[in-house]
Amino acid sequence: MERSGVEWSGIMPGKRGGSGALRVPGGNRNGRRRRISFFVFILLVAFLAVPVTAHPPSAIALSYDPSAGQLTVDITHFVTNTSDHYIKEVVVRSGGQVVIADQYTSQPANARFTYQYPVKGQQGEVLEVTATCNKYGSLTEQLQVAALPSSAAASGIPSIWPLHMGLILVGFACIGSAVFIARTRRSTPAWFRMHKGLSHAGAGFVVAGLGVAMYMVAVSGGPHLRVPHAYIGGIAVLGAVTVLAAGIAKVYLKSRKPIVRSLHIRMGYLTAGLMAAGIATGIFLAFSV
Repeated sequence: MERSGVEWSGIMPGKRGGSGALRVPGGNRNGRRRRISFFVFILLVAFLAVPVTAHPPSAIALSYDPSAGQLTVDITHFVTNTSDHYIKEVVVRSGGQVVIADQYTSQPANARFTYQYPVKGQQGEVLEVTATCNKYGSLTEQLQVAALPSSAAASGIPSIWPLHMGLILVGFACIGSAVFIARTRRSTPAWFRMHKGLSHAGAGFVVAGLGVAMYMVAVSGGPHLRVPHAYIGGIAVLGAVTVLAAGIAKVYLKSRKPIVRSLHIRMGYLTAGLMAAGIATGIFLAFSV
């Protein structure tokens, strides 16, 4: 029997051994979609969590004493277990040729440590050092030998990282507030205007934070995607832009509004989670240098 879009399944009440149950069309399909979405979310979190525990060196500082023919390599690589997660190899090149390739089975300290190598460098020659993590990634720094008593070069996080962090934190606060208003303040007449304004402002701050991050990496001379924080942050920025675009599209794509609204909501939650993970890994990276 079918009435008003609700199906009656099972044996009619009153029949011996029978029972009845209401079944709403599409209920199983919606439940299946929720389970698939949850499964995809878990896979994404697991995928992002794997490289968080494995990262390349966050900084290398080089200094060279020509009178002693000694190259000093100061490496920053934050780990909890120096025997399980460590810098496994340091390669020194002089004039493009490998002059030293030392292998290691641990590192001397949990965060910052120094190696010294005998290297004969001529004035104007470029010394290049590459430190490789045993789990993930590497970092390279170069130093040009000068005529002065010593030469120095360093890579790492430039001093403007607090600006990057501040922009991302403000963006996260705006997006988090927008989600909170949409969830709990719908009875407020101006809730949509506040939600919209905070979403737009949050996306703007996040994109500005991305710009500062790209500038910092360019100044440091390293590749843009060398640490897990960069991958997580990049995906979070794309998520924030997607959320904003879906929110705007709801107004114009009325025939697709349910689908776009679902995308807007799901991406909003996912983006907030990714931003939280990005902030955590960013703080870890900044204070481990």
